Amino acid sequence: MAAIWMCAREVLRRRRGGAAVIAILIALTVGSVLASVAGARRTSTSFDRFREETQSGHLIATFPGPFDGVAGGGAANPELARQIARLPGVESVGRIYSLAMYPKGDDFGVNLFASIDGHVGTQLDRSRLLEGRYADPGSATEVTVSEATANSTGVGVGVGDVFTMVSFTPEQIARFAADNSFEADPEGPTVRLQVVGVERRPFDLTTEGQSAGVSFLTPAFYEKYHDQIGTFLGEYLRVRLEDGAAGIRAFTRAVRDIPGGEAVGFRNESFDTGGITDSIDVLTAGLLLFAAIAALAGLVALGQAISRQAALAASGHESLRALGMSRRQHVAALTIAALPAVVAGVVVGLVGAYAVSSVMPLGIAARAEPNPGAAFDVLVLGFGGFMLVVLALALSAFAAWRAVRSTEPDAARRRSPVLSTVGTQWGLRPEATAGLRMAVDSGKGANAVPTRSAIAGAALAVAGVLAAVVFAASLDRLVATPSRFGWNWDAVTIADGVTGGHICTQKASVDAADRDVDGLAVICMFRVVLGGRPVQAMGVETFRGKVVPTIVTGRAPRAADEVALGVKTLTALDREVGDIVTGRGPEGARRRYTIVGQVVFPTIGDASSPGDGSAFTGAGLDRLDIGSDDNIFGSLLRFGPGVDHVAATKRFASASEQGSTDPNVPEDIKRIQEVESLPPVLGALLVVLALLAVGHALVTGVRRRRRDLAVFKTLGFTRRQVFSAVAWNASTIAVLGALVGIPLGVVLGKIAWGLVAESLGVATDAAVGAVAIVAVVPAALLVANALAVIPARAAARTPPAVALRAE
Repeated sequence: MAAIWMCAREVLRRRRGGAAVIAILIALTVGSVLASVAGARRTSTSFDRFREETQSGHLIATFPGPFDGVAGGGAANPELARQIARLPGVESVGRIYSLAMYPKGDDFGVNLFASIDGHVGTQLDRSRLLEGRYADPGSATEVTVSEATANSTGVGVGVGDVFTMVSFTPEQIARFAADNSFEADPEGPTVRLQVVGVERRPFDLTTEGQSAGVSFLTPAFYEKYHDQIGTFLGEYLRVRLEDGAAGIRAFTRAVRDIPGGEAVGFRNESFDTGGITDSIDVLTAGLLLFAAIAALAGLVALGQAISRQAALAASGHESLRALGMSRRQHVAALTIAALPAVVAGVVVGLVGAYAVSSVMPLGIAARAEPNPGAAFDVLVLGFGGFMLVVLALALSAFAAWRAVRSTEPDAARRRSPVLSTVGTQWGLRPEATAGLRMAVDSGKGANAVPTRSAIAGAALAVAGVLAAVVFAASLDRLVATPSRFGWNWDAVTIADGVTGGHICTQKASVDAADRDVDGLAVICMFRVVLGGRPVQAMGVETFRGKVVPTIVTGRAPRAADEVALGVKTLTALDREVGDIVTGRGPEGARRRYTIVGQVVFPTIGDASSPGDGSAFTGAGLDRLDIGSDDNIFGSLLRFGPGVDHVAATKRFASASEQGSTDPNVPEDIKRIQEVESLPPVLGALLVVLALLAVGHALVTGVRRRRRDLAVFKTLGFTRRQVFSAVAWNASTIAVLGALVGIPLGVVLGKIAWGLVAESLGVATDAAVGAVAIVAVVPAALLVANALAVIPARAAARTPPAVALRAE
């Protein structure tokens, strides 16, 4: 045992530089892999933990409002509400009331609900306070506004601000409901509210919550004003269930069995949170993919460094064997010698992973994270760190065994590499042939150099950079091309309100014969039920040219009994193109439709997901007896060549007394943009690993081949030819790495983008930049030759006698 320790100490003393390189490689690999895996775990659970922290409700129970034919309606039967609260499986219930009021001047977005019983915000649907304090429940003038309201476009509000609300009386609401009219001037109380805090709830992270913040007024406000301010929508019950989303079906059935419960409507909270969970799934998958690629690249780079150091340390095995040391003892000594570098690298990597955890999770998950800041994941960092120590030592032991075995007399001879043989046959200059052989011939015994792993490291670096470029270019193209996220037209004009039947086939207010217009269609949008699931619906009736929604697969609807659905809608309904789905309108009309395509749903009006929605013909959507309330109606315009889009849009909107809207990048895509730095970071990591691996391979390779270089000098090689041979060595590694890495990188980039695009519901074809591909080879050559300068200069300056005497 003493001989093993003595040998290990001697190896450590002589190979400190190589041990430092190994420690750095281990630290980079461990830090990046464990930080990514821990970040993925934290990201995947962030929103669920946020919902648990805030005791979020699982669904909303709605009662008939004044516009549902209930005179003065909107208020729930108190006894019915109490019976619902006592149902089995109900954990807590909060009563809230929608108020017919809006900010004076309407210069920022806010939806106000009054808490009737004070349960919302205390027993369920709590919030995270971002700034200021919570409103006093006994004050009728204080309000804690949502984050979306505070950040609203326009004026917005903050702590200390006071804003004025105007309101409609219950009598006004009754008149509106009776004659289907709308009086512009509110007659209810004018209320001044003081903002005392800013809060965040899970709903504020959803696409709907981003566009329209929801804030709750105090029970004192309801007590003071509920008989003076009317309601458009009525009363809601926020319900939290003991079994979570799994208990929704049983709960809704139980409500239906209560007398009067058949009039209660339900809104499943999962419809609001689906976009968040999809985005978090994409972030989690991205981090895990990052970890997998970093682990692969790190193992390749680490493997070649450990193998090279083992080969150098095993060069004296013949002498040790003559002194009585066995192969097993020598392998044990070399493994023990690697232990300090392994432990040091893992410890530094763990410290780095813990430091990186302070910026995790990423994107929208960071806003949901209940405990932001650094966190030590015991399972990942603790157990993962231990397993990586074991893995690195096992890799060191295997490399030591191979190195020791290769030095023994019965080791088989290797054939000359094909590439260097071909170079000789082609008549290349001697320095070129020597460089080719150095790059591809791993050698034996004291001259052994693991060249294949150096080429693999270069290939992974090229692949990582190209994959990041392909992903980034595809995301940039998606954001810069409105048709790819559903805007398959040049402009949209939106009417303030539309009445009458057959809304979706009404004539467009824009003149179809206008010379600036190449394509014209009418669009109407409404929420319908497909296959039992509420879905945003879009009806398009074309009057000129070809104006159709963006289709990913299949085709756009042409007949009144056809529909195209977003990918998330198809998944939720468990349908595919060619299937039949039943639609139900707000008045109960039912129709069957054939699914003819997958559509990219545009964001018009409220925020929406490009993968969640349905597209009909105008006549097809009219079959569901769409009413005149809560619809969007407008014109889709495609302009002719040379037309100023901005000026033309303003002209048409002004002439038709309609508003206009610009292309809106969906929130789902914006969330992907929040983490678009992840692929470049991965590419940079792979480049750093490749620089260390290839640089170390060049330095140690030249050292191991110094006898060969000395022989070349004695045969007449000049310093310039030695320099050239090392440059050929580096260039060959770079070119071979690029030849493997370019197609691999393009494929990886396409796969990564395809997965993200499919989850978004947009076209999955990737943007592959030819310029980036062409630039990879010269860039790789430049970097490799820059790394080769120092070892080449040392080899050129070393006298042959010195090198041969050292051998």
